[in-house]
Amino acid sequence: MNKLPDGSGFFTQTILSDEEIANLPINKRPLSHRISADMHESVYQMIGEASMCWSETPRGTFDVEKASDIGLRLCFKIAEEMEKRMNPPVEMNKVGAVFFFGCISPKQPGHFLYDVDGRGVYNLYVASWFPFNIHSLDGGLLSQPEQLGKWHLSVINGWTILGTWDRSDDARSVSNSSFITEGVFTLEQMKQIAATKFPSLWQRITGGKDCKTGGPS
Repeated sequence: MNKLPDGSGFFTQTILSDEEIANLPINKRPLSHRISADMHESVYQMIGEASMCWSETPRGTFDVEKASDIGLRLCFKIAEEMEKRMNPPVEMNKVGAVFFFGCISPKQPGHFLYDVDGRGVYNLYVASWFPFNIHSLDGGLLSQPEQLGKWHLSVINGWTILGTWDRSDDARSVSNSSFITEGVFTLEQMKQIAATKFPSLWQRITGGKDCKTGGPS
C-alpha cells in the first residue's frame, strides 16, 4: 500500500494476460493458473466440514481469516506437489546424448552443433543420429516474429529440443540457440539439463534469469 501525505493510500496491481501468465515460470504463476477452480473450492468446502467435526458445539468465535489462510496455504501446497510430480528432478546420469546448437564463442562465429565438451561434432555421421532434419535447428523450430528470451519446446521422435532466438553472442538477425537431448522431457526438465550440461552457455543466454516459455510443438 502506498500512503499519501493526507493519510490516505492506494494500491497498485499488475494485471497480466493469460498469455503473459503462461510465459511465467510455473511457480511464479497466480494460484488460479496452478490448480483448478474445482480443487480450490473443494479445499475450502472440506475445511468447512472439518470445522464441524465436534462431539459438542464448540464455544468462542470461528476465526474466518485464519481458516482462509490455512485454505490458501493448503492450495499452494497442493499446487507445489502436483508440479513436482509433473517435473521430477532429472537424474543426470540417466540422460542420453546432449548437444548445443548455436554460437559457442565470439572466437568461433557461426551456428554449429557442439557436444558437452564444446567440441564441434557436425558431420554426416552425427547428423544421421537425429530422427529429424538437423538443419531445422537453425531457427526452423522457433516462432516468428523473433522474440528474444522466449523458450520453445519441441519433441520430435524421441528427442527434445529447447530453443530460443538469442543475441547473447551473435548480434545478427535470426541468431538462435538450442539444447538438444535424447529422450522426452518437460520444459522444466530441459532447463535443468541445459543448465547442468552447459552451465556457462546457460548463464550467458539467460543472464541467470528464468526466461519466458513458449508452448511445445
